[in-house]
Amino acid sequence: LENTGLIQRSGPGVSVISAGGPPLIRLYGLSGHPNVIGGYAAIVLLLSVGLLRERRKLWWALWLIGLIGLLLTFSRSAALGLLIGLAVISLLRRPNRRRAIGLIVSGGSVLGIFTLVFAPFLIARLSTDVATEQVSIDERVEQTTLAWQLFRERPLTGVGAGNFTAYNPPNALTQVMRVHNVPLFIASE
Repeated sequence: LENTGLIQRSGPGVSVISAGGPPLIRLYGLSGHPNVIGGYAAIVLLLSVGLLRERRKLWWALWLIGLIGLLLTFSRSAALGLLIGLAVISLLRRPNRRRAIGLIVSGGSVLGIFTLVFAPFLIARLSTDVATEQVSIDERVEQTTLAWQLFRERPLTGVGAGNFTAYNPPNALTQVMRVHNVPLFIASE
């Protein structure tokens, strides 16, 4: 393992992005995986849209901090969820044009700066030509296949809460993985 002080930057179970140089550890916070933090950030950002009427300056600051946190997780699914959620919100309620423009400009500015600073890592994260990303895709396919198999075998009872990882076959790419599809994960357990 490559070590830097107390943090191990590579090895099983560490979610990193490689872009030719030293790998970048994705934002974990206190969670077990960056997608968990990304999902929480997306939900909080969507819920906070309704709070825009009160304390606007504080809201904008917190919204931008949340967006930066979501981006540092490099979670594709959380970012996609946020975009879909914002689109649904804008369809369900008539947005205030001034606030919508402010949201687009501020969010776009953060996204633009983030893209400039982390361009090599974003390109690596969105590419299947990078070995770590191909491994990530292979792991997701393997875990999704296993979850479907477990669901088909036990459609009413599942395998029990917290027992999905016990059913990973010995030749799995990794032994401690969760399905990256929450409804399928719940259905299998």
